[in-house]
Amino acid sequence: MNGLFRWVPILLIIGGISAPQQCHRKHVQMADLQRIDTLLSIEKTPCYGTCPSYVLHFLSNKTAILEARRFVPKEGIFIAHIDSFHIVQWMELARQCIYETSNESGPSRPIPDLPGMRVSIDDSTYFFQAIDAFPALRQLSIEADKFMQSAPWEELHPEKP
Repeated sequence: MNGLFRWVPILLIIGGISAPQQCHRKHVQMADLQRIDTLLSIEKTPCYGTCPSYVLHFLSNKTAILEARRFVPKEGIFIAHIDSFHIVQWMELARQCIYETSNESGPSRPIPDLPGMRVSIDDSTYFFQAIDAFPALRQLSIEADKFMQSAPWEELHPEKP
C-alpha cells in the first residue's frame, strides 16, 4: 500500500459511479485515504524476463486500485469501481489459496528469477512462488491478470503543485 501513498494527494473517485464518463473527481488528503480500508491486495512480483508486475488493491468503498508497474498494457495508477459481490469472490479465492498451501513449505527466501504473488488479507501477508503447483493459486493468478487487463480502469494523476 505504501506505493499508493506516494501519489497523495491524488484525484480519487468517490461514490457509486458506474461509467467513467459519469465520474466526478475529488481531492483526497492522506487522512482521507488512510480511512479507506484495504480488504485485499494481490501483488504479482517481477522476474528477470517479461512477467507482468502489478498490485491490485480492493478497498472497502467498492473501489479497486491498480498499480501497474512493468510488462503491463499501460503503466501507472488506475481506479475502477466494482460491486461488493465481486470483492467477496476475490477474498474467497485468496483465502482458498492460503488454505490450499497452508501445509506446504515453500522456499525460505524468494527465488530471484521466479515470479511470485504476495497476497495481503485479514491483516496477514502471504508470499507464494510455486504458483502453477496449486490450482487455487494458478486460478487467482489467471483471474488477477484478466481483471488487470479488462476492468474499466481510469488513470489517476498526482495533483500538480
